[in-house]
This record gives sequence, C-alpha cells and structure tokens, in this order.
Amino acid sequence: MQAVDFDIHAGKNLDLGDDVVVKPSHYTQYKIEPITFIMENRLSFEVGNMVKYACRAGHKMYPDQDYTQSRITDLRKVMRYAEMEINRLEGKEVL
Repeated sequence: MQAVDFDIHAGKNLDLGDDVVVKPSHYTQYKIEPITFIMENRLSFEVGNMVKYACRAGHKMYPDQDYTQSRITDLRKVMRYAEMEINRLEGKEVL
C-alpha cells in the first residue's frame, strides 16, 4: 500500500472556521501535531489513525463519557486500527 502524496501546507489560508476544525486543542498540545507527523512521514491510513488516537487519548472528551471512558474509547480505536493493519498485512479483509 502506497501513501498518497499530500501538501500539508495547502489550505492553511482557507477560512475553515473555528479552531475546532483547524487546530483542535486535543492535538495542538504537542510540539509536533499528529497530522503533521503522519503526513510528513507518509504513514498509511491505519497507522496514521493509530498515532492520532493514541495522541488524543485522555485529551478529547466524548459526550456522556467521563475522562476514563473517553480515554478508553480512543485507546480502543488504536486497537481497532492496529487490527485493520494486521489484517491488511496478512492479506485478509481489512474491515
């Protein structure tokens, strides 16, 4: 699987509205935002999502979930995308 070529700087001048879209606080706490790391390193969709959800675990609250539950939700997403990547590597149906 080959990564798609993206220009991570494209769209920086677009008016996308609220910082929740462009710079959500659950990602901007790091020196390097996960999206920048993912795109600069041309990670696959599955691996990129593992990075994204691992980084935000405990920093994004889900409706009707407390801190611990929200963190577990994101960590389960990491596990799900790891399972998808393993399936892909083993030549199985990804989903």
